[in-house]
Amino acid sequence: MFSIKKMLVDLYDSRTAQSCSASIGDIMNLRRNVEHNQFLATTRYLDIKDYVEYNKQTFVWQNTVSRAAYGNKHREEDGNMAFSKLITSYQSKGYDPNSLFIVDKDMRLLDGNHRMGMNLYTDQHKINVRVLKRKSKNPGNLDWYLQKKISADFLKKVYNAYLQIQEWLIETGDTFCCIVPEIEKLSELDLMVNIKSVHRYRLQSPLFVGGGIKLNQAGKLIQFTLDEPEYMIEDSKAVSKRIRDIKNILEMRYGMEFVSQIYFSQSCLEGKEIFDKIKNDFIE
Repeated sequence: MFSIKKMLVDLYDSRTAQSCSASIGDIMNLRRNVEHNQFLATTRYLDIKDYVEYNKQTFVWQNTVSRAAYGNKHREEDGNMAFSKLITSYQSKGYDPNSLFIVDKDMRLLDGNHRMGMNLYTDQHKINVRVLKRKSKNPGNLDWYLQKKISADFLKKVYNAYLQIQEWLIETGDTFCCIVPEIEKLSELDLMVNIKSVHRYRLQSPLFVGGGIKLNQAGKLIQFTLDEPEYMIEDSKAVSKRIRDIKNILEMRYGMEFVSQIYFSQSCLEGKEIFDKIKNDFIE
């Protein structure tokens, strides 16, 4: 019965899944809680760091979690060898854009934890993903790890590494963002998003962004994350429905003319592209 069910699910996925470009920030940024596979990808990142920087080939982070999951069925040697080969492949070839990360309809990671660890470690933000038209059954929190009685010390080290990754995503611009004219204020923005950083800028030359929109010469770039981005796929790109909701709310409050002066990125991928274009013009 299980195999028939799996076959039907696979058939459904093959007929309904869509491929698109995204950023690692679209998947790894903190939402309401640290999600199961965000945490798992962080353990892979820690193993990669140990392997590359300290020549540790025991993959202790991966194996601790795998032993908790599979017990005696865990094939440690095979897992270590496969992980080692992946690291070597990235070192020689980098990220393969034909190797799609599998995510659910909410852009939550389903398959590709090791590759996510590699992309984090090698600073490769843009990825290609296969988006399934269904919701993940993975926990949206860390309950599974706690139920498996993995030591608190281990879990806290991984959690702290995840928080460091959050800071790095902000520093590298891999978040949502909006651009506001220098003279304008958005007092209610922090009631709708999680503001992470604000950068004042003054452009040295005219700059056009998505859809040919010309940015104001002086303004503020506000980086933020969303608890529920509500991703959709349009023109082979992930876009956030929540961003559209926010713009509609602001339009109701201030009118279309006001909102037309504000630029919102539709994803973290787009946010990073804007950040990279403007960062040299930041006034700090």
